[in-house]
Amino acid sequence: MDSKDMSGDKVTLRDIYEAVNGLREDIAEKYVTKDAFEPVRNIVYGLVAVVLLAVAGAIVALVVHASQSPIPTPTTTVKVAPGDN
Repeated sequence: MDSKDMSGDKVTLRDIYEAVNGLREDIAEKYVTKDAFEPVRNIVYGLVAVVLLAVAGAIVALVVHASQSPIPTPTTTVKVAPGDN
């Protein structure tokens, strides 16, 4: 920073008024209103809902499919000799 004395730089009410008006103009040009943004928001929320529904459906399908097919167990056969009963 400068070591100059900053007491000569006084901010007037006119400076503040001009700054606020400049900000208002920037906001009007660069930002979108809530009404204009709502269709975009609805489309994005709809797409996210479809993706989440697909993921949940895939998980349910995996669980249902796994419960219908039996878990393969190894089968062992033991041959008994004819006199060991």
